[in-house]
Amino acid sequence: MDEKEIYQAALDNWGYESQIDMMIEECAELIDALQKLKRLDSMMIPLPDAGLE
Repeated sequence: MDEKEIYQAALDNWGYESQIDMMIEECAELIDALQKLKRLDSMMIPLPDAGLE
């Protein structure tokens, strides 16, 4: 089964609206994860160079 057939099977099984809703939910989870990563990055405190090179 190729990629196009897999997508068509999903549409046939669950319907267009359901697949759009799933895509919106996945995008929301990605946005949430990116926001957490951005917040974590802004909270990072630079450590002084220990000269251990």
